[in-house]
Parts: sequence; structure tokens; C-alpha cells
Amino acid sequence: MINDPLKRNAEAMPDKIGVISSNNRYSYSYLYEKSKCISNYLVERGIPKGSMISVHLPNIIETVISIYGILDAGCAFSIINPSTPIIKLKFILERTKSRIIITNDPEKVGQALNDHIKKNLSAIIYTEKIETTDIKGVKLEELAQIIDARPEFSLSRNVIDMDLASVIFTSGSTGLPKGVMMTHRNMVSASDSITSYLRNHDRDTILNVLPLSFDYGLYQLLMTFCFGGTLILEEDFIFPHKPLMMIGEHKVTGFPIVPSIGAILLKLKRVDEYDLSSLRYITNTAQALPLKIIEGLRSIMPNVDIYLMYGLTECKRVSYLPPDLVEKKPTSVGKAMPNVETFLVDENGNRVNEPHIEGELVIRGSNIMVGYLGEPLDTSRIIKEGNHPGDRLLYSGDVFEMDEDGDLFFRRRKDDILKVLGEKVSPLEIETVINRMENVNEVGVIGVENELLGNEIVAFVSTLKYVQKDDIINHCADHIEKKFLPKRIFFLNELPKNQNGKIDKRVLREYLKDQ
Repeated sequence: MINDPLKRNAEAMPDKIGVISSNNRYSYSYLYEKSKCISNYLVERGIPKGSMISVHLPNIIETVISIYGILDAGCAFSIINPSTPIIKLKFILERTKSRIIITNDPEKVGQALNDHIKKNLSAIIYTEKIETTDIKGVKLEELAQIIDARPEFSLSRNVIDMDLASVIFTSGSTGLPKGVMMTHRNMVSASDSITSYLRNHDRDTILNVLPLSFDYGLYQLLMTFCFGGTLILEEDFIFPHKPLMMIGEHKVTGFPIVPSIGAILLKLKRVDEYDLSSLRYITNTAQALPLKIIEGLRSIMPNVDIYLMYGLTECKRVSYLPPDLVEKKPTSVGKAMPNVETFLVDENGNRVNEPHIEGELVIRGSNIMVGYLGEPLDTSRIIKEGNHPGDRLLYSGDVFEMDEDGDLFFRRRKDDILKVLGEKVSPLEIETVINRMENVNEVGVIGVENELLGNEIVAFVSTLKYVQKDDIINHCADHIEKKFLPKRIFFLNELPKNQNGKIDKRVLREYLKDQ
């Protein structure tokens, strides 16, 4: 099971530091003991095995303890970023039918609750003191009291690898979040494959500044415990000098980044003053790492391996390019990782066997999700049966080419989903939000390639009366994450249409070329 390594590490090396967070050091034995408190609490409250527990917390130690306690109780966790807008938070809580919500902001959670959510909810567990407990009909409990209970015996439940372990929410083509259901088997398979090609071992220390609500950040925790290393858990990357200092102080060996982090590092002055000698590798996924960032990182960290990778939340990771090929093929994401098979298919579903021919990437492996929570139709669109019953194929929706060596090169998205800072968002979601504004007539949202963001979001709006750009931005900020706000807004008298009467986004892209 994906939570087994915590118990194994606590028994084999109880005093070893598993997590460093907020300048505090937490041993594996401490983490295991505290997670058992949460597990016992859930069992004693009668929370059924397989129930969904929502963790509405940032990158703090309580999040780590909660994840492993939930898994030990035979339940599944869903990490929700605290910055998630209330409308989306409400949707997630309704979709998961959460039995318990663990949060550092019970007031915000309270605003998202309705009778439908309360029907399934047993309690809200909070991590910080609150000014009011006026959340009618819901029991409030303090997490500190739960994890200080020090149970004398374990109430662990029997879990098998087919049991659901996590639901990770990502935006889909409908504009609403989609819950990616991952079993223990899925997550163990992905973790084992990734740590094998990264050559991780128990002397590794990983620095994670990515949110645990983002699967790239979450797996840094899960994988570190799998190989018995140490995770440095930071809440964000606001002060970039701090992580650089920590690399030297804690002898960090692995540093997962996204392009925006790489760009910030290259803008810093006196980077050579930091001790980066312990760093063995940097990884990048979610979106392509621009060539100039690759070259810049190699210039300031010449002895550090750079792994260029590709993945989907629906299967975690797909492929990687070995570091010795980065200079030769800096725009490639390499071949399938261990225990995963990939191939390309054309528009008719036939395999593409020739190099330099575009095709949709198809993935085969035990890391493929069970499906989208509550979305059987959308699941059936991307997961197909393979050559025999039980053989499942994941159709990525991404168009690639292969070179003569079989290495993969991303070309474009098959659908209209945009990626901003490695996370997916549907233009429809943003269009729907803007369309709710008074005096807005029509909205068309497109993504423009941006080497730091992945996609820069641009909105075209036609209005019935005068509307200010700031009004649109402020309205969007109340409903969608900051990273997904439009960077540019253009007002047109009428949006162009195609023959079917739909907004012609091809024309909108042409319009941008003249601006």
C-alpha cells in the first residue's frame, strides 16, 4: 500500500528525520504515531472504509500526518488547495461526499457548506483557533487534540491494493473540476517507476516547494517515504533565496521545479555564493522547460542532472528523458518510464509506426487511474479496453511525434484544454465566469504560448454596455484561481463565428497577430 513505507521506516529507523517543515524536524516514528491518532479517530467515529476525507490545508506537517492517517483507516484523501474559490470548493465537497474535512480555514469551508454536503459530513477538524464556531449542524473538533491522544493500540483496517487511495482534482473539458481516482496500486506503481529512474535511495533529501494539492508536489512526499529519505516541505517559493540556502544547509539532493521556478532562479544575483554541491538532480514536468532555462540552469549547476519529464494527473507520470540526452534533445520528453508502455495513434485509431508523424499519445500501465469520480461518460472517452479484458489504455489527448530513436516530442493539445504553470484549466470555465457578469454579451477565451506560464490566458469580450477591464478581473478573482486570470482582455463589437454559429477561435488567434 502507498502508506506502508511510513510504518516500515518508523520500525526500521525510528529516529531518522522524515520531514523538515517550518524549521522543525519530524522523525518517522513521530509521524507514524501521530498518523495513527487520526486513523484511530476515524475508525472510532465509525467512518466507513472507503470514505472520502477532504484535506483543505497548505504545505504544513498536519497535511502529511492527515494523509497517512486517512490511508491507515482505509479511507481515501483529497487535498484541496486553500486558495480554491468557494464555488469550486463547494463542487468538490459535493462530488466527494466528504465525511470529514480537515482545514485551517473553517470559516471558508463553512461558506461552502449546504444541506447536501452536510448530509454526508460527520465533522470539520480545524488546525488553528477560530473566532466563531457558528457552523450550524456540523461538529467542530481541534486537530491538535486528536493527534495528541497517543493511542495504546491500533485500529487499522485491512486494505488491499485495489482500494481507492486518493482523488486528485483537475479541470476538465466541461469547465468543472474532475476527480482523478487513484488506487494504492496506481500510486505505488507510479512511485516505484519514478524513483527507479531517478535512482533514489535513503540518503536522498528532497526539497519540495510545490503544493501538495498538485500531484507533482504530492508525489514528492509519497516517493520520499517510499525510499526512506527526507522531505523538506516548504509552503511556497515566494522568497527564492530561502530554498537555495536550504539546499546547502540540509544537503539537498533532489529539487523538483516547474519553468517559472527555473526562471526565477536565473534572475537571482550571486547564485554562485550558495552551496549547491549536494544537489544531484532537478526534475521538470507539467509543461516544457524552455531551452534558455535549461541552458541557464546548466551554466550555474553544471554537475546537476536535469530530468525532462511528461505526465498526466490521470496516470501521474508517463516518460522521461535521461539527463545525458538533454543537450542533444532539449525539447524531448524521452521514452516511457519503467513499467509503462506508450504508442501513438492517428485520427482513425491506427498505430503510428513511422517517425515524425503526428499522433495522439496512448499510455498503458498499472499507474492508470480508475476513472473520474462521478464521471463515467468522460472516463469512457479516454480509457479504452486493450487487447484483452482488463487491459486498459489511457488516451492522453496530447499530440506527439517520435524521432528515429523513439523519443517523444510534444506538439499540441488535441482538445482545447489549456495548461498554466503545469495545471489544466478549461477555457469554458473562464468563459462561464465572465459570462455571468452583467452587460457581458459574449466571451471567447484562448491560450497563447508563453515560455514561463505554458499558456497565457487571453479573453475576448463583447458587451451590451461599457465594462471596465478591472471589473472583469475582479469578478474572475472571486471565482477562479489567480493563476487562471486573463492576462489580456480585448473588447470587440461582435465575436467572429464559424459556419455552425460557434465562436471562431482561429480568427481570434489571427487577431492577436496584429496587436
